[in-house]
Amino acid sequence: MNVTGHLQPLITITAITSTTTVILLLVLAGQLLRGRLRRAAGSLAAIALLTVVGLAAALPLGNTPLIGVPSP
Repeated sequence: MNVTGHLQPLITITAITSTTTVILLLVLAGQLLRGRLRRAAGSLAAIALLTVVGLAAALPLGNTPLIGVPSP
């Protein structure tokens, strides 16, 4: 039985979302240091949207019961 195969999409979505969020946070910090507040607000909105989309994609996968694994 391949338990980790079931979790692979969840791990992938989490890795992509967290990596992209860290990159966008670095971009946001650079924009704030340069005084570009409007661009920083756009980057902050992108971070928030990415977080919501990542959670919306990951929650159904994380709550899906494993097939073939007996309940404790």
